[in-house]
Amino acid sequence: MIALAELYHWLLLLLGLPVVIEALALFLGMNIFVSEPVDWVTWKNNYFLGLDLFTGLGLLFMALGKKDVTRSPLFFGLLAVIFLGHLYRELEGFTLQPLKFCHTHPLLLVNTMKLSLSVGCLSLGLFLVSGS
Repeated sequence: MIALAELYHWLLLLLGLPVVIEALALFLGMNIFVSEPVDWVTWKNNYFLGLDLFTGLGLLFMALGKKDVTRSPLFFGLLAVIFLGHLYRELEGFTLQPLKFCHTHPLLLVNTMKLSLSVGCLSLGLFLVSGS
């Protein structure tokens, strides 16, 4: 049977990989491989992509490098930033605001998946800390 701590490492990888891959793909698609300027490319949306890249890579390095990541306050800080950033984008996606981050249904769906995973990671991480 798989241990809860090992399952947690897999869950962190399952969150970190999509965060990094989507941020990199969107950044390259919005800023490098674009033939003409796109209205959606704003400083705020680029900031969110940079934040995702930084926090996602940090989460991956911590999940791959340390056995007990729940002992690090930096780890919970990264998870909190991922959660709050995706929560903001989720709430913004339901507004009528122009140039919102999740302006298409696929982006909103992927954001919802990452938001759900971040809630699961935060909850299970706090459970593991309280149990030890």
